[in-house]
Amino acid sequence: CRIQFVWDSEYMKSMVLFSGWSLLGGVSNVSAQQGCNMLLNIFKGVSVNAAFGIANQVSQAIYQLSSNLLNAFSPQITKLYSSNNTQDLYKLVYRSSLACFYMMLIIALPISFKMNFILETWLSDVPDYADTFSILMILYLLIETLQGPLITLVHATGIIKSYYIWISAIILMCFPLSWISLLYGINPNIIILIRVLINLITYIFIILYLSSLTKMSIRDYFSNVICRCIIVLTLSLTLLYAYTYCFKDDLLHNCLYIIVSALCIIVIVFVSGFNKVDRQFIFDTLVSKLLKIKDEKRCSIH
Repeated sequence: CRIQFVWDSEYMKSMVLFSGWSLLGGVSNVSAQQGCNMLLNIFKGVSVNAAFGIANQVSQAIYQLSSNLLNAFSPQITKLYSSNNTQDLYKLVYRSSLACFYMMLIIALPISFKMNFILETWLSDVPDYADTFSILMILYLLIETLQGPLITLVHATGIIKSYYIWISAIILMCFPLSWISLLYGINPNIIILIRVLINLITYIFIILYLSSLTKMSIRDYFSNVICRCIIVLTLSLTLLYAYTYCFKDDLLHNCLYIIVSALCIIVIVFVSGFNKVDRQFIFDTLVSKLLKIKDEKRCSIH
């Protein structure tokens, strides 16, 4: 076995440029995040900054589930784009966007309705604004989950220079807008509201960017993803709001509320969140997984 070093300048250049532009996007996100922490600490003190830290912990714990699901779809999206299979590509992008959004919604929505109970159970002394910060961060990450498959598709194209320049510029607007808002004494919730608004703008930009880059139909994406998400979210919010009057405010009933609400959202997702083809696809996938588990158990017994 002999090692031979090969230097391909063009290949190395493309790799450095790709990683460099990706780094720019990462730096802008970190700057917006840490910049907001710094502003809250300067204008509102340590206790409000602690509440922001708690909100980040709660939201990231929920977001981890949907991000793991996205990791399963990402290689398939890249493969379909590379093989120029646009029909299956867009179907997978739509399905993965819905699946990631629904996965987070099933967990995030019941928790949001019982955020005070969860924080009081978790912490002995809950800082001011921790509950509203947490709910707003969950809203921020719900939009983030919809962006995930689209960003994967952008990366699959390899054309990311203009994308990251624009995205970084939009994200970095969060810092001056937050600074001005706090300077005029606006409620600290404005910090995360601005982040939610900026994230919504970046989401719209990504859709438009992909539409011009890959010819993805905005109308198809709107009808297949956004409309379905709005329908499921509206039905779930209405049902969970009605359920709040059916359960007492104690430990047992709050836990029961979260479980029952999650199950109800699963039913709403299955009935209204997918079309007939997608429902059949999910059903077949679940059946195949169950049969596989059954066969594995049978083999282990023998």
